[in-house]
Amino acid sequence: MENHKLQYSLLFILLIPCWIIASHYDIDLVNLYVAAGYTHTDLTRVYAQNGNYGRWFYPPFSLVLIHPLGAAPYVIVKWFWICLQTVAYVFFWYGLYQLYPKLKEKDFLWAWIL
Repeated sequence: MENHKLQYSLLFILLIPCWIIASHYDIDLVNLYVAAGYTHTDLTRVYAQNGNYGRWFYPPFSLVLIHPLGAAPYVIVKWFWICLQTVAYVFFWYGLYQLYPKLKEKDFLWAWIL
């Protein structure tokens, strides 16, 4: 059990810099948010060149997925996005543990530290 506590602690420690980076830097979320906003105002601008925001290269059905994001203020969308990424991170590691039970074994602990 102690082995699992150390692994979970390392995973949590790795998550902290991800939260800091996500809260301070707007990498792709700005482009996504601008495209979502255009789905509410001017749909023809989504696939056009939009200055610093770039172009939307994803298929049209993806606009259905991001459409609700354009209705909320950017700060709410940003924290929702960080929460969504955190949930994805947790499910990724949970799935990896399920696929590879050897990750839980005591003799595999040094692989976590490396």
